[in-house]
Amino acid sequence: MGHFLSHSSKVALAWHRTALHQDRHRCPILSRKYQNIRRRTHASAQKRQPFFLQQRFINYLEKHMTQNTITLAEVPNIPIGKLSTLSPDQLLSLQEQAEKNLQRAKMLKDWLESSISLKYRDVAANIRKLDSKDTGTVHFTDGNYKVTSVIAKKVEWDQEKLKDVVSAIRKHGDNPEEYVDTSYKILENKYTAWPEHIKNIFKPARIFKLGKESFAIAASKEVGHE
Repeated sequence: MGHFLSHSSKVALAWHRTALHQDRHRCPILSRKYQNIRRRTHASAQKRQPFFLQQRFINYLEKHMTQNTITLAEVPNIPIGKLSTLSPDQLLSLQEQAEKNLQRAKMLKDWLESSISLKYRDVAANIRKLDSKDTGTVHFTDGNYKVTSVIAKKVEWDQEKLKDVVSAIRKHGDNPEEYVDTSYKILENKYTAWPEHIKNIFKPARIFKLGKESFAIAASKEVGHE
């Protein structure tokens, strides 16, 4: 087969053989495809088959030298340091695949939980009715399985009305802190808009913390195509 390949094709073949050798444990499917095509192409060369069969082999090599051969299923088995050496387009492709899988998994989870709710919600509602309660946890069995239903109690307070209550308590001479837990907050955009002498008053109470750094990969727009 060597007589039918140009020098650049031989170099490409050598590089690809090296890559396949290094990745043979990580990418056995690609390795088997390479071996199959290699055997067929070698046989074609021996029989002096048309040149397009040789070119087909070279095209295959060039395609898989440039394509991302790492699948999403392989990612958990690859160290983060190794993944960090991938090109931006490879990382972006894997990230987009992971996002799609996450959305699909969430949709399936919601779908299944809705079916479970439909199956058991009437039973749970009847048990709560017998117990004269609307929230809380109830247990019952379905065959050999124990089913647990939980309806959390969620209470919200009207902030404006609470202010009136606190004012009324103070007017009567009582301490509202015995009844109401008070918290204070300042919006950051308001703080940054204040004059410096006002900031200095509040600065001792301001605790600055860094959030987790995040990165987003996107293809750059070519000049003249914005």
